[in-house]
Amino acid sequence: MTVLAVLATVFGLVGAIGFYIQAWKVFQRKSSDDISIPSFVIFSLGMFFWLLYGVELQDFPLLIANTVGLIGGISVIGLGVYYRQM
Repeated sequence: MTVLAVLATVFGLVGAIGFYIQAWKVFQRKSSDDISIPSFVIFSLGMFFWLLYGVELQDFPLLIANTVGLIGGISVIGLGVYYRQM
């Protein structure tokens, strides 16, 4: 693995952590009033298609970063919808 591939993986994961921070905030507050669910749907769709692209290329950094990001994005969406209905 090249230095660039390692950096892409690390910084892709760092970027994906933002989803988990937002999910934790929604969970703690039991409220999703301050987030935009449509924005997270768009972000998650982008992650999904980058993940598919990583599968096509068999590119480990794309696979790891976008899998982690997609799970985080889906978590925010799920919690957001759940707490909006309460």
